[in-house]
Amino acid sequence: MAKALPCQRGPRRAANVHVRVLGSPGWRYALLFRDWLRANPEAVAMYAALKQELAAQYAGDGRTLAYAEAKEPWFTEVAWPLMDAWASSSGWQPPSYSMAQG
Repeated sequence: MAKALPCQRGPRRAANVHVRVLGSPGWRYALLFRDWLRANPEAVAMYAALKQELAAQYAGDGRTLAYAEAKEPWFTEVAWPLMDAWASSSGWQPPSYSMAQG
């Protein structure tokens, strides 16, 4: 199964749709990452700088896989420790949903 599926939001507007299994570690990670960014403007700036640097580096590549793979070390070495610390200090928990709610 693909991790992300490209789709069109409208004319010339691409979007990535990420599908996660409710309650899975990937679901939790995606929500934690989102909420961590919302709560930390400095994290947004750090992530934006990384994305801009890598976009420039892989601009002529034509494949998004190399760009995505180049981001992975940042997630494991930089973002995850900061996200985990933020979750612990803030008491963050993912929202609770029942399977009936979807």
